[in-house]
Amino acid sequence: MELVPTLPAAFYSRADIWRIEQDEIFAKSWIMVGVDSELRWPGAGLSEVVAGRDIRIDRGPDGRLQSVGRFECRVQTWRGFMFVCLDPCAPNLIEWLGEFTSTCNAVLADKYDFHSRVVRCLDANWKLYNDNFLEGYHLPTLHPELSREVDALNFVVECGVDDRWNVHTARPRRGDLWSGFWAYFYPCFSFNLFPGGLAIERWLPRGVNRTDLILEYFVEPDPAIDVNASIRACEEVVDQDVRICEMVQKNLTAGLYDVGSLSPKHENALAVFHDRVKRTVVPHL
Repeated sequence: MELVPTLPAAFYSRADIWRIEQDEIFAKSWIMVGVDSELRWPGAGLSEVVAGRDIRIDRGPDGRLQSVGRFECRVQTWRGFMFVCLDPCAPNLIEWLGEFTSTCNAVLADKYDFHSRVVRCLDANWKLYNDNFLEGYHLPTLHPELSREVDALNFVVECGVDDRWNVHTARPRRGDLWSGFWAYFYPCFSFNLFPGGLAIERWLPRGVNRTDLILEYFVEPDPAIDVNASIRACEEVVDQDVRICEMVQKNLTAGLYDVGSLSPKHENALAVFHDRVKRTVVPHL
């Protein structure tokens, strides 16, 4: 198999590249910013920064979500998750997500209740969390507890026909805490299932080397399942991922690494992601 080169280290530390990504990736994509059920009443709203722009979403007097403030955007929902898009020419959200919706609908329960949100400030470029999420061969060394729950050596990443999304599966060993199913949609939306619920992971760049990592937990109303144990296990895995991403960022910034090769067997989704970023950014350099 032909080896695919990684993104150069400069893509993780140059401010001019980050600014291009803001305009060419984040301003032209549908980005999840919150949960529809949190804005239950007219007048309720939330503020967020997307692609370097301050946006505000309110629940209008007619019950509809609307963009208000300096930067207008479109706001639409899928399965109760609220997305915004700054590009008026982009397709509607459901068309944008395409076959990803049917793939997810096959595994997602019809009803989840919002449980909690955890926000971490990650001292790393946003793409490093993508890199971490998009391969599973680091599980045995970085996530020993998770590897005892799922068959990490047979972790499978399948890319969709549309190169913006993929799904990851690993057979549960015991089936009490992990379902062994993860899904990702470009540039920064993912989720994983656990018995009784799911965790939504999204990460928004706040600077070239700063990223907000936001996890929202949703659970089914089943008192027989200890969802708090599942959430604690998820949080432990995320803490481990954050630590490795921040360590890699320090090495990239220090100039200890420039370009390497991606494994065709273990990093196929990562190669697709790096190629998409390069095709988007390089013409604007």
